[in-house]
Amino acid sequence: MSNNNHTIVPIITVKNVNFAYDGPVILENINFTLKKGSFTALIGPNGGGKSTLLKIILGLLKPTSGGVTIYQQNKEKSHLALGYVSQYPQFSRNYPISVEETVLMGCLHKSHLFGFNYSSTEKQYAAKAMQDTGIFELRHTQLGKLSGGQLQRVLIARALASQPECLILDEPTANIDLRTEENIFDLLKTLNKTITILVVSHDIGFISQYVTDIACLNRTLIDHTVQNLNKEMIEQLYHEPVKLIQHTHF
Repeated sequence: MSNNNHTIVPIITVKNVNFAYDGPVILENINFTLKKGSFTALIGPNGGGKSTLLKIILGLLKPTSGGVTIYQQNKEKSHLALGYVSQYPQFSRNYPISVEETVLMGCLHKSHLFGFNYSSTEKQYAAKAMQDTGIFELRHTQLGKLSGGQLQRVLIARALASQPECLILDEPTANIDLRTEENIFDLLKTLNKTITILVVSHDIGFISQYVTDIACLNRTLIDHTVQNLNKEMIEQLYHEPVKLIQHTHF
């Protein structure tokens, strides 16, 4: 796919979505379109509804009203169009599993309920995902021996192994250093040549160097292009002064 394609093809369409947890409204009248080929950042203050919106997009939560459409010919398999990397991976670093075994888990679906008999095609997908994320040489390494940046690449590769049309990442660099953060976003920029990306981040100034679009969420949502986003808009979103600091590459 090309990011220069002027025809807007929606990968994800969120229409008139509202949501509340038996109390205050978390999301109010959310309308959002993720364009094919884009690299979009979802930003906003803590408690603004970012994780809730992701869960609704992923089908983990049902909106109070409104709905989400995932671009896919076969609606029954629409969830397969999305690859997801969570903010806090739910596994022990001491669990005796290799990089390759972890990445292959991205291929798991209903046909694997009774075992881990991966097909040759799925193994090829996993190998390509490891190559694309620069961890193929680590495929036999145990997870517990990886650095934070290497582990994050493994999780991205696991999400890519299912051959999704869109990669969704929730704060992928929350617990790693600046140099590693830049390396991860350099990787995502490269991956964006062939896949649509939606990333949740708090580092506004830094991500502006990479993304094509920014969606600002604080109960309600406003779309911006990177060029049109300014300090006043961000402060209105966060309800407090915000420094837009751009990092430089090492």
